[in-house]
Amino acid sequence: MMNKSIELYKVKREIKMHGSEFTVKRNKIDEYKEPTGEQETITAFRGLFHITKTFQTRTVKDGTVTRTKGQPMVLAEYSDTEEISNGDIIEYNGLEYTVADVNNVEQMNIIADISMELIMNGNI
Repeated sequence: MMNKSIELYKVKREIKMHGSEFTVKRNKIDEYKEPTGEQETITAFRGLFHITKTFQTRTVKDGTVTRTKGQPMVLAEYSDTEEISNGDIIEYNGLEYTVADVNNVEQMNIIADISMELIMNGNI
């Protein structure tokens, strides 16, 4: 059996040494549940930015074409991600990303991997 406190310490140490600061914002809504156009800061945390490669296969006339696509993600301490939900906006290095999913790695409540999508707003 794994000692969770030791594993959490290892992750905290790595994030503290090599991690970056992230800010999470959410679009405000009015009493009718409609967006107001303003954003509010939900939380800020440290995490490790990384990109995972996924393969997309498309069938064409004479065969298949396989392409790779990068998926930006952030590895963070689970307790720092509990307030984050799908659709929130994460700012990092002057770019904005939309949260696609927050994954509790191995359902151990130690670390979370946040899947993101880059917001294409003309600043790239």
